[in-house]
Amino acid sequence: MGPTINKSMFKSRVEKLKSQLAKDYPHLPQHIHTVISPLRICPLGAHIDHQNGPVTGMPVGEPNILVFMPTTSPEVRIKSCNFEGEVVFNVTDELVRSDLGWENYAKGAAKALNAKYPITRGFVGVIEGVTPVGGLSSSASVGIAYLLALEKSNQLDLSPHENIQLDKDLENGFLGLKNGILDQSIILMGNKRCLTFLDCKKFEFTQITQTKPQDQYEVIIAYSGLSKSLVSSADYNNRVNECLEAASILSRRANLCTTEVPKLGDVPYEIWHDNQKYLPTPLNKRAAHFYTETKRVLAGADYWKQGDIKRFGNLMNESCTSSIENYESGSPHLISLHTILKECRGVYGSRFSGAGFRGSCIGFIDPKYKQEIVDQINRIYPYKHPEVASEYKVLFTKQLDGVRVY
Repeated sequence: MGPTINKSMFKSRVEKLKSQLAKDYPHLPQHIHTVISPLRICPLGAHIDHQNGPVTGMPVGEPNILVFMPTTSPEVRIKSCNFEGEVVFNVTDELVRSDLGWENYAKGAAKALNAKYPITRGFVGVIEGVTPVGGLSSSASVGIAYLLALEKSNQLDLSPHENIQLDKDLENGFLGLKNGILDQSIILMGNKRCLTFLDCKKFEFTQITQTKPQDQYEVIIAYSGLSKSLVSSADYNNRVNECLEAASILSRRANLCTTEVPKLGDVPYEIWHDNQKYLPTPLNKRAAHFYTETKRVLAGADYWKQGDIKRFGNLMNESCTSSIENYESGSPHLISLHTILKECRGVYGSRFSGAGFRGSCIGFIDPKYKQEIVDQINRIYPYKHPEVASEYKVLFTKQLDGVRVY
């Protein structure tokens, strides 16, 4: 079975941040709270959550940790252990995006909350993230941490479902990213030792436990060294638009009546199968990825329950192939990493994480082969891509529970 992790493992990080907070803001009451907000991986379900497809995920990695003190003032003041400067703003002001990138997540959280639950109180805080990789949804992790801190400060008790929508509002509206609900859902609803299955259309969650674990496994994260933000990647939003265009054409062909903009998840497989010839390239490829990936997710959920990591891993490899050929999202760096991992002993399966334009390859591996896998990557990857030879990293990580506030 997969390894788990608990609150006590982060005790030293939390205590360090609490000491920093008390030092930076000594004049405030010392009622300190902590948010432990994990990162996430999506083993199966690539690029289909924004089309109401089914996805899988689990919280992993060294989490983002925010320690904070609620105040009676509407002012928010935040320092980061990873970035310079101090974020300062008033939650009752009209908030707009700024050039200081990391500031926008806290501002966006306040704006999203104010749109539905007007808030009047802020907090002072210190935040730290330690996993130096891209493609694990650190943006959703940070956004959720700020949402929960603001809710605690304003005595709001919101459900995970409400916070999933709030973080989606933050990212879709304030940050301009056309993503779905996968990232924030897994971070908020994930459960250690389980694979979370999310039906994005019905907004329903299932925690899948392995009934008969067959293989030891661990999560590998092979960071490419590329960390360009999704928000600045027009390719990501273009792919979403192409999926929507394909759904619109298929809906018209089948005379489907809908009051909203149709998504591929609203169009039955049979309609796509019978009408795919009417989709021009590249829309036919985007739709093919959606429907085949949906089948892989459903099959993978059964394999996971059976404890069959080998067959689950094979589906991850198929998912990555479709991401490259049909979704056309693979950068040369990520394709190299995936190719290397496929040829390594002890790798059950791998695929891109980070929309395929930057970030990491993630996968499941047999722990007995960890060093051999690292050696193989180190022998090949930096020579194929010397420009990131000092940036790429190989990490092995653990499953976590979803976000917690203490």
